[in-house]
Amino acid sequence: MLSLPDFPKNELGLKRGTILKAKPALEGQLGLKTGNRIPIGFDGEYVRCYGFTWSIDQLVREIEELGYWEIDEEVIDLTDEPRSLKFAQEIELLHLN
Repeated sequence: MLSLPDFPKNELGLKRGTILKAKPALEGQLGLKTGNRIPIGFDGEYVRCYGFTWSIDQLVREIEELGYWEIDEEVIDLTDEPRSLKFAQEIELLHLN
């Protein structure tokens, strides 16, 4: 069984596998276009998607106050251990044995 860090508690219900969609306010930043979707995870210190990192407070602010992201209805199902391991390695950049 995988031992992964707990995703930080937050008022938006964000969790490992949540998908965020870039909004027009983000256009031109981070190399993302409006509508681009990214999955988020947690590496034990930061909320992460590949090389992008946020504190949970920073990401909540980007969603609620700055309008950079929309929370997509779709969430990646990570109940399958091989899929969860692949997500941990590729999205969260965790090195698990």
